[in-house]
Amino acid sequence: MRVTLEPTGAYHLVAANSLSAAGCQVVLCNPYRARSYAIGIGRLNKSDKHDANALAAFGTQSKIFLWTPPPTEVLDLRAILMRISRVDQEIAREILRSQNAEIGRPPAAVMDSITRVRQFQNAERRLLLEALEEHFARHEQLAAERELLMSIPNVGPTIASHLLYVLRSRHFHSARQVAALIGLVPLHATSGTSVRSTPRTPTTGYRVLRAALYMSAMGMLRVPEVRAFYDRLTGNGCHPRKALMAIMRKTVHAAFGILRHRRPYQADWEQSRRRATGRVDLPSDSSASDPASPSTSNIACVGRRSHEKMENLNSDVRIETVICVSDSGKPYLLKKHTKAVAESRKRARAAKRIRPRESEAEGAADTGNGVADK
Repeated sequence: MRVTLEPTGAYHLVAANSLSAAGCQVVLCNPYRARSYAIGIGRLNKSDKHDANALAAFGTQSKIFLWTPPPTEVLDLRAILMRISRVDQEIAREILRSQNAEIGRPPAAVMDSITRVRQFQNAERRLLLEALEEHFARHEQLAAERELLMSIPNVGPTIASHLLYVLRSRHFHSARQVAALIGLVPLHATSGTSVRSTPRTPTTGYRVLRAALYMSAMGMLRVPEVRAFYDRLTGNGCHPRKALMAIMRKTVHAAFGILRHRRPYQADWEQSRRRATGRVDLPSDSSASDPASPSTSNIACVGRRSHEKMENLNSDVRIETVICVSDSGKPYLLKKHTKAVAESRKRARAAKRIRPRESEAEGAADTGNGVADK
């Protein structure tokens, strides 16, 4: 049996946990989405009976995520983190009240009251932080996973704890789902050629973590590879704030991959992935170490069996060397691949598909350019 519920604060948790323990499939539906779904299927009336029918219809969809109760240690972690965030908000409010009070020169009793409240709030925050560390000390797996997340540049214990709660609160199939839950996936609104609005950042999601990631992204600009990524986006016309959002999303993707593969952060992971997928990058000093090797400025790196795309190059560009990767993952070279050779291969491919030569010697024997030309 499948039961669809609308989350109402913490009141639905008792019913959801009881139904899940009894073997029922539980679906937690956002009230706004449930109402939008009811309007979409033509049920415009608003009453308890009509809402129940709309929820039942919403829960019968095939592509819907079933709710499973998170582990107890994850729920306790969430409770501590939420309480710390609430105390931080109250501390910020008291600081603002203190600054406004100093401008108006209030009586000493007012300033003493504000000081006592701030001292109490700071003491409570210290107690909560101690409780958080004790919680991680009792659960070694959570502590180990937080240490892995803290290997990401400019990610401290607070952000790592929030990321850990989000990633362990439910089962995610991809990092994009995690980014969408936090609110880092842009929303597009386009229709034909008339409606071309700029993608916007959603206002929903885990706001506490999103705010912390924003400050972390600003600090990450000191990391060379992150700064290069930021400069590339802004150089292509991206707004600086959107570039920071992209860095935030890359942080979430890195956290997802770290917990999935149980490995710390690797700065050269992108290059490793490019090599694994066939996008070979030669070292910058390859030409200096080997006089016979080609210059890196005249090298084009092509993916698996994609050398046939070379004919799409601009005619003004001459490629001295093309690096390809076979199906087995072994790179091979197609030397002196000029525009004329590419056009010749294109004509020959129209009659019969040409596969690359296994060795350079055979290609050099056929033509003086070093590439087999049929």
